[in-house]
Amino acid sequence: MNKVTAIIALIFIIIMALLYVLIIIMKNSKKKRIMAAVDRLTTEKNLIISASLITELSKSAKLVNNKKIEKQVESWQNSFDDIEKNDLPRLTDELIEVENYCIDKDYQNAIVALNKAEKDVFHVKAKSLYLLSEIKELTESEERNREAITKLKSIY
Repeated sequence: MNKVTAIIALIFIIIMALLYVLIIIMKNSKKKRIMAAVDRLTTEKNLIISASLITELSKSAKLVNNKKIEKQVESWQNSFDDIEKNDLPRLTDELIEVENYCIDKDYQNAIVALNKAEKDVFHVKAKSLYLLSEIKELTESEERNREAITKLKSIY
């Protein structure tokens, strides 16, 4: 009976050790997935203010020739400043919060904060893409008009 009890105790200890190792592996994989998502979102956040947006905004500022366009460009500049000064720091804070939850091993709150950060990153990205499309509409129409005038000048 002592041998049977010892074998059962040994099997129980081995199973408990395996469960402990399995739990540690699962938590580490969860942490790795969350941190990989944070890295991906950080990259997305950094791409929001792209060089093309800044270039197109400066082009549009040079095209101001009446009050309507001037107001439009000011509106775009205000939107750009809002993204740059308010939205991006807020996104950075949200991503840092997710990292802090991971450090504290509070994975459930980390996932909730990560989902919110992901939604906000894509919302701000959509906002910047919409701004870029509006600005490009003006700059590309100016380029088309310039090409048309050049063709007309060459004809006459």
